[in-house]
Amino acid sequence: MKFMNLFILSAVSITAIAAHSETLDYSKLNAIFYSIPKYKQIIELDEQRWTKKFNDSSRFDFLVKFYAATTRSTSNTKQIHSACFTGDSKVIIEKFFNSSLPVKNFLKVHAKQSFDGKTIGITMIPSDQKAAKTNLYHFRLNNCLEAGKSQTFTFDEQKIVKNFDYDRMPAQFKDDKLPNLPHATKKLTGFEVLDVLSPEAEKTANKMKLPRYKLRGDYTKYDIKPTDHPWKNIDIRTQAGKEKFARDTLYFFFKGMADQSPRADLNFISANNRLTHWCEMPWLQVGESGREAIHGLTKERDIESSAMYPNIDKGANWGIGYYNATGCKTIGQIWGDQNTQIAQPNFVIPFPDGTMSAKILFSTSPSKFLKDSFALRANISGPGETFRSIQKLRMIQIDISVKDSRIPGARPQADNWIMTTYYFEPTYKWDFANEFTSPDVQGLMHMRPIGIQSGFDAETSTIFAGAVANSVDNVKWGTGKLLNGPGDNRKSSCMGCHGTAGTPYNTQFKMVPGVLDDAMFAASRKSYNLDFSQQLAFAKRNFETQPVSGKDIPHPPVSTPGPLIQEKNPNH
Repeated sequence: MKFMNLFILSAVSITAIAAHSETLDYSKLNAIFYSIPKYKQIIELDEQRWTKKFNDSSRFDFLVKFYAATTRSTSNTKQIHSACFTGDSKVIIEKFFNSSLPVKNFLKVHAKQSFDGKTIGITMIPSDQKAAKTNLYHFRLNNCLEAGKSQTFTFDEQKIVKNFDYDRMPAQFKDDKLPNLPHATKKLTGFEVLDVLSPEAEKTANKMKLPRYKLRGDYTKYDIKPTDHPWKNIDIRTQAGKEKFARDTLYFFFKGMADQSPRADLNFISANNRLTHWCEMPWLQVGESGREAIHGLTKERDIESSAMYPNIDKGANWGIGYYNATGCKTIGQIWGDQNTQIAQPNFVIPFPDGTMSAKILFSTSPSKFLKDSFALRANISGPGETFRSIQKLRMIQIDISVKDSRIPGARPQADNWIMTTYYFEPTYKWDFANEFTSPDVQGLMHMRPIGIQSGFDAETSTIFAGAVANSVDNVKWGTGKLLNGPGDNRKSSCMGCHGTAGTPYNTQFKMVPGVLDDAMFAASRKSYNLDFSQQLAFAKRNFETQPVSGKDIPHPPVSTPGPLIQEKNPNH
């Protein structure tokens, strides 16, 4: 990963940060990270400096940099940024954004957190009240350690800078006007594609005749067919049943999705499937990790060495998840559809029996391990970067999840979810490969199943003969005994990670190492749970932290900006 210069706004002392060690719990630090790739070092900004030593120009400068960091924009000096926070989001809002301190050019800075505390939505309202009605600036800060499949940043390779003259820091935006950055979208539906191709990317996409992604959200029109449940009559209590489950669910997903065109880039388009209905989750379009414009991929954790690929080259991972007709109808009950959205979604509607999701995961890694893997081109950024361009990605993983209490071996202690994962392995080949004849899609025929998991421990996880699992650093269940793919964190497992979906920050229910046993999962449901759907958790987070309207916030006198107005979450 390309590490960048990080400025930390923190309520802790400089000496606490500077005493960098393996044992320091960064999840408890109340900090905001601001980064530029130029310097490659961490610099701390404590609360005293933010509230007392900075002037309104300095705070303006930093706020705009945070904005640039999280909207994929560049500063006037063409520097690309990345940003996230650690610690309690309530503390961050109270200490850094709930302030009466003046900020140049802004009448008010309004912040609100997601229910789980893993994302903060920040709206900056210009001092010009006429402009404030339309020209709002909005960005989201994600929790570095909890907002995705793994932490956004690791600290091992960072350089701590103790003595930095903050007051002499060069401004990136030198004039008195707001920088030329995009305004916040007035009103999002969750179904739009916000990614815009650069002129160079547009030219490349047209030349290569690449598709343009459009989220399929006509959930109410989906018909559930008897053939939509290929696992019917499969008993996963037997070894043969487990292997058949992994084979038949993958085949079901591939038919109509992987054979849409001889060209790889024209496959996996849900709207073009003439055999079965698949759809995508809304509200995954925002931020620098949001859906890209070609295939609708979203950015995930950067790839690391794994049990499958022990010395893999650096790369950024991107993926997209699909739901079958049964799951799509439930998504429609939560969100509405692409034509009529529900104003106040009901996030606690569970997925019913018969739900299936399938996620395909790609990496930009140029590693030799992946040279014959299925490849797509998309408008994406590399590891530790935010600038997007048309690049090639190679498939590293497929995740399939099924919920059905009618499957012999499904466990009610895990809400009857069953998961299986696949990774690219050129020596493995499926028995249905002759049905997919295009050379462009042959890499898909070498996606090896790791195993099957119906619970959170080693007793409910089976790794198939010849396969390896990536759960090699699991804190409780030992080496490689739980289902986990090459794109996943080595300390977690598929079921364990997804079992934490929707659980609040600062609880024991974290994606890494995830849920470790049935008792822990039962306890997590008392806190909050989104039925194993991390996609729904991310979408909910984005929905809750969308921009507020300047008309909705009382305007104090321009000369004395008032304190932040906290909003109660209307959903809870």
